[in-house]
Amino acid sequence: MANDALPARDSAPDRAPPPAEQAALEWVVRHDRGLTAADERAFAAWLEADASHRGLFEEFGGTWTLMRQAPPLSATGTSQMPRAAELTSSVRRSRTSFWVPLAAAAALTLAYFQWQRHAPIAEPMATEIGTSRQWELADGSRVRLNTDSVLVTDFTTKERRVRLQRGEAFFEVAKNPARPFIVEAAGVTVRAVGTAFNVRLGPEDVDVLVTEGKVRVGTVVPPTATARPSLAEISAHQRVVVSRAVASAPAPVAPPVARVPADEVARRLAWQDGRLDFFDTPLGEMVAEFNRYNRHQLAIVDPELAALRFGGAFRPDDRAGFVRALRQNFGVQVEERENQTLLRRAP
Repeated sequence: MANDALPARDSAPDRAPPPAEQAALEWVVRHDRGLTAADERAFAAWLEADASHRGLFEEFGGTWTLMRQAPPLSATGTSQMPRAAELTSSVRRSRTSFWVPLAAAAALTLAYFQWQRHAPIAEPMATEIGTSRQWELADGSRVRLNTDSVLVTDFTTKERRVRLQRGEAFFEVAKNPARPFIVEAAGVTVRAVGTAFNVRLGPEDVDVLVTEGKVRVGTVVPPTATARPSLAEISAHQRVVVSRAVASAPAPVAPPVARVPADEVARRLAWQDGRLDFFDTPLGEMVAEFNRYNRHQLAIVDPELAALRFGGAFRPDDRAGFVRALRQNFGVQVEERENQTLLRRAP
């Protein structure tokens, strides 16, 4: 007959988990919060270091899912843990050749709920010039960063706040009415529950474009104030541009809400598919957009040339193809320098 009793060591004093198990636990938590590029390289190296690491990570991942379903902290600040028998039984079912000490599992759960009360600001998510990348956040939301962008998360039990410090980001927000999702960029806030929208932080303004659902656009509340009214509520296929000056004003003026046709939405978000899509666009704007994706910069010498309008779809990294099209189709004169290409009108 099978013996269902716990092994003697289950009732022995708790032991610290072996280093490999502790590392697996830590990687599970770090994955839940979101990995940076450096984290992903370190995680890949850890997996390759020992054949058992992948199995440990996958098995602890199942246990971590159970832990996240535990009740929140009580009013006294202690965690309302699952019953020991339930947690131990679940851990046993998820493991075949390893045993997770209950003390280690309980410590990890308690640490998680302490983190949830006020999560520390995680390492920034960032992209290099000319690159784009997507992350899944701890709450299940997804964010894709465009070229040369930096984003920091600061999640608590009351809200999910992210700060766009540079560049452009597209958000697909997991619905959770109890924890609103707030994007902060240069004093402008974009508040959502479950929706999809794009935020671009420019030198002088913040551009918000909604593709699904609704968001409320406002400004950061100064330390001396208790609240500030929102500037605008925008829905799918709508856009607002808030200047930095307005965002920092004592009484900011609401910006106009613009309706954006579907084809223009597609052009503005073409960067997600690795394209720059222009239609009847001043060359000055086209050049500025290319320069966001390339260290080698384009420069327009003649102001009259900057005002001429062009169109077309290009790869952001195909600067040479863009310049060739200007030269062959519009007679633009080109002068190549070491780190710069000068554009002039034909005589």
